[in-house]
Amino acid sequence: MSARAAGPAITGLADWTDPAVIQLTPHTLKLHTEWRAELEPRLLAGSGDLEALRDWASKLPGATARLAGLLHLAENPERGIKTPVGQETMERAIIQSRYWADHAMAAFGAMRAHPAIDDARAVLEYLSHRDDPRVLFTQREVHRGMQRRFERAKDVATALSVLEEHGSIRHPVRRAVSTGCQIGRAHV
Repeated sequence: MSARAAGPAITGLADWTDPAVIQLTPHTLKLHTEWRAELEPRLLAGSGDLEALRDWASKLPGATARLAGLLHLAENPERGIKTPVGQETMERAIIQSRYWADHAMAAFGAMRAHPAIDDARAVLEYLSHRDDPRVLFTQREVHRGMQRRFERAKDVATALSVLEEHGSIRHPVRRAVSTGCQIGRAHV
């Protein structure tokens, strides 16, 4: 749409007093429904990469439909209200919404993380406040020091595994370290 054509379209929209209903073709509705189905698992607690942004991301399908309507009106300033949104317009709105989701994860620091990432960050923060963060430590030490966050030793082990996978900690030696009743591996 040229700037010259946009002026009358915007002025015409400003004069509306009644809500307008912009129709979707059956195929366009199917595309939008598939987009919603694609998004749903990403919102799930415990496994979804958008879990940390659930409040925001749950509104994304509605924003996608509104964007498709706005794109449709911009492309068809004269007849947009009288013709349904086309397939290509909905596809562009979905592409834009995928971009928004990826951008939101980066902007909000979620970065496609699973819940163990937050636990791993908390362990790093805990370790950074020790007298010498480079000193060997065990899973048991972290568990005892962070009992309020970690009820189970298994959760600490998961966080330590994430840190090890990302190269934040390592097992410098394969020797076992005595922790009292059990033998545990040392980390640095």
